[in-house]
Amino acid sequence: MSEENNTGARKFPKTLEIAAESVSFLLVQYFLACFMLSMRAGLVYIIVFAANVFVLIKYGETLARLTDGPMPRAAIFALYLAALAASVYFFGYFPVSPERAELPL
Repeated sequence: MSEENNTGARKFPKTLEIAAESVSFLLVQYFLACFMLSMRAGLVYIIVFAANVFVLIKYGETLARLTDGPMPRAAIFALYLAALAASVYFFGYFPVSPERAELPL
C-alpha cells in the first residue's frame, strides 16, 4: 500500500473522532453553561466553573493528541466556540433552579 493511501486511511478515523469528541464536548459545555448562567450568584457556580475548566483542558488534550499542529487545533477550537455561541444564542439556556427540591417518593 502506498504511503498516500495509508495516511488517507488514517485521517478519516481521526476526523471522525474529532467530530465525535467535539459534539459530545459541545453538549457538555452547553449544559455547564446553563448551570453557570443559572447559578451566577451562588456557591455552586465555583464548582461548575471548576468542572468547566477541567472539561476544557481534557478537550484541549484530545485535540492535541488528534491534530498535527497548533493551526488545525486553533481552527477546530474556533469552530467549536462559534458552535457553542450559536447554540446558546439560538436555543437560549435552560434555567436551573438554585432551590433544593425534594424527590417525590
